Amino acid sequence: MTDESVMRAVSERLARLVAAGDLDGLRATLYTPDARIWHNTDDRSKTVDESLDFFGALVGVTTERGYEDVRLTPTPTGFVQQHYMTAVLTTGETVRAPICMVITLEGDRVKTLAEYIESGSSASVEALLRGE
Repeated sequence: MTDESVMRAVSERLARLVAAGDLDGLRATLYTPDARIWHNTDDRSKTVDESLDFFGALVGVTTERGYEDVRLTPTPTGFVQQHYMTAVLTTGETVRAPICMVITLEGDRVKTLAEYIESGSSASVEALLRGE
């Protein structure tokens, strides 16, 4: 099983960097250089750079981001994190989307991340990302 202190530290670092919109911090301190990130919304495994390009676009359409009600479950290779992603859009709308992430660790870095986002709750974010 994953060491609970490592699991919590990685989860807290992820939440802090996402809230700050810190792309460089995510690259430098969270992911392994060869990490792969998959999302159920496009069913595509992405490199760190590809994933951070998307996150940068998300930062561009939000004024605040954060995680609420974070629940962690250790696994033999990492952990599962369930939470609500909250965001304030540039339109002023607040979004709250349930998310589940399955994370594999290499030391204290994320090697793989599979993110399952409830798509109905994020429709307004997706519309802004498409420029609508």
